[in-house]
Amino acid sequence: MRSTFAGLNTMVRGIQNNQLSLDTTGHNITNASTEGYSRQRVDSAATNYQERPSLYGSVYVGGGVDVIALNRARNIYADKQFWSETSTQNLYKTYKTNYDKAEAVFNDAKETGVLNAMQQFYSAWVNLSDYASDAASRTAVITKGNNLVDRIKTGARQLQDQINAQYDEMRIQVGKANNITEKIAVLNQNIMLAENHGGKANDLRDQRDLLVDKLSEITNVNVYEEANGQYTVVSNGMTLVQRDSHLTIEMSPPIDNERYGINDYTLRIKEAGGIGYVPQGGILKALQDTIVQDKGYIDNLADISATLMTTFN
Repeated sequence: MRSTFAGLNTMVRGIQNNQLSLDTTGHNITNASTEGYSRQRVDSAATNYQERPSLYGSVYVGGGVDVIALNRARNIYADKQFWSETSTQNLYKTYKTNYDKAEAVFNDAKETGVLNAMQQFYSAWVNLSDYASDAASRTAVITKGNNLVDRIKTGARQLQDQINAQYDEMRIQVGKANNITEKIAVLNQNIMLAENHGGKANDLRDQRDLLVDKLSEITNVNVYEEANGQYTVVSNGMTLVQRDSHLTIEMSPPIDNERYGINDYTLRIKEAGGIGYVPQGGILKALQDTIVQDKGYIDNLADISATLMTTFN
């Protein structure tokens, strides 16, 4: 005959399981607007049965329910896809920001644009060809020519300022990336210690995944989870985070670039003896690419100036 206490134990298990489910639901509700929070769920399973003799042979009696784990409703494969797409999204968002600024330099819809000045200069020459002996027409050509030269110089200075601003933004993003990798390394250690005795440190894992979200905005990342729950974060062949250690991205000392009248900088890994770091996605890659593009725009302005000097002198 089965003990009465066995039935009471079954009820206690059920009450405890339901209480944990209610607590978890409350935790989910109160954190519904928390950035980076992942909904949690209680995974339960029936307890091992007990064999009991009876008049008709052995019977198998269940013992209630056991909590198997408290897990996050999250998928690592979806996370990896999200991190990849986030890097790509921020790459093109930064491209667009730079194109908008460059357009303001060349914009022919505004009187201050280079293209507008070129059109006015061309119109002055067309007018002079019709009235070659007219002093006012000759003066207009000179005035519009000087205006075009000024616009070209102003455009070049604006592009130089834009490049300098991009390097300033790069320095800010590098600082953010280093701060994030340092925090991920600390969380790696905390998660490992918290999970040593079983269970999942779900809230700590949410904090770490949110940091990876932020890092993927800045540069491309690949994330690998070890058996002990720690993340290894790799970017373009560089292991930025491994267990409780992390690498530091830094900008090189200024490199004088007389051709463009600016100081250039490169990215490198401090702990690797200054080995170059070349991001393949995110804001950092976009900044590097747009700096090259802006230099190309300066070259285009220089070509226009050279053509004017050759043609009209």
